[in-house]
Amino acid sequence: MTVIVYLSFNFPYDKLARSADWHVLMVFFGLFSLAFYLRRRFLLSGLAASLSVLSWQPGIIFILTIVLVVLLFSQGGKTKKISWILSFFILPVGITIIYVYFRGSLSEMIEQTILYGRINVGDGFLEGIKVIPARIRISYYKNIPILLLGVLGFAVNWIKVLRGGKLVLERYFFPLILLSMILIFSLVDFQSSRDVIPALPWISFYAVFLIDLAPSPARWYC
Repeated sequence: MTVIVYLSFNFPYDKLARSADWHVLMVFFGLFSLAFYLRRRFLLSGLAASLSVLSWQPGIIFILTIVLVVLLFSQGGKTKKISWILSFFILPVGITIIYVYFRGSLSEMIEQTILYGRINVGDGFLEGIKVIPARIRISYYKNIPILLLGVLGFAVNWIKVLRGGKLVLERYFFPLILLSMILIFSLVDFQSSRDVIPALPWISFYAVFLIDLAPSPARWYC
């Protein structure tokens, strides 16, 4: 059901038809990194997380979240798991850095991919609070009910975690922390309505999250 909700969003399909959008690629590889981790394919998880970062630098949230999951919830072998994950995460990033260095463009790459967002910090800090609602109304006006349900579900999830403790946090850690990180990033460096795309899988999840809290008969119809 989450997938159906996700596909209901009116993406800029005309642009996606002409070329791959880096926001979508970041989400694509990031979700694969989570799936590989849950299936205990740690090397592939690190590789997919690395490709997510190379697609768009905020993809770093996936590797950070996976490492946090290992540190907080893994039962034994934490060092080994993190080593496997990080080894294949570092490999593609390292190869890219070495290639760019020998091409003489390392400083330019750092400026364009890492330091660029600093221009939005300062006078424009938290500008997203003003910009995001207007951009959403323009680009996702057909999906406002889903977005509101997603925000409500997200808030309810945080309340459940605060009341239920570590067991509840472990169950919902991925959507809860990833959406929180995306929202924080958006407040600091929001540039266009496409920056909402990384949040849509988790908004879709939380739009149907409240069904999980409903009595059993309510779930039969969903």
